[in-house]
Amino acid sequence: CGDRAMESNVEEIRLRVPPDHPLAHYLQRFPSKHETSVLTAGGGMLACIDVDDLFQAMIPEWEARVRDSVLADARTELTLSVDGSFFRVRMTHGAVDCANERGRNRFEITRDELAGLITGHLDVADVAAQSTFAVARDIRTIMATLFPKQNPYIWPFDRA
Repeated sequence: CGDRAMESNVEEIRLRVPPDHPLAHYLQRFPSKHETSVLTAGGGMLACIDVDDLFQAMIPEWEARVRDSVLADARTELTLSVDGSFFRVRMTHGAVDCANERGRNRFEITRDELAGLITGHLDVADVAAQSTFAVARDIRTIMATLFPKQNPYIWPFDRA
């Protein structure tokens, strides 16, 4: 790379490699600039693969959140449209169930936004503000109960 750069009268070469990559370690042997950048709002390394299984696994935590909220005695539901797939989340006096079907109170999100909501990295208000349609206050209340803003998110089995 250096030889080609000199042939072309290029003064600087920029290589983008992960910090732990063997090439990065090799380049540290030479006088050069080293920069590290971290992109925020990228969702990290979390991806929601099987959303139905994910929601089923979230039910116990959602029930605890609903029982400790203004929705504890309510009967309501929310339909999450995740990249075009529908998931109806129903709350009945603190009990939560989820089914792969359409229901009332639709809220559209992407899988990346879902990952951000689950980890607490994204706030429901921010996601709702970017929505292409108006999001009712009732839907925001349900979403904020299920997906509270938390930074950093601590998995239930890691909580003391």
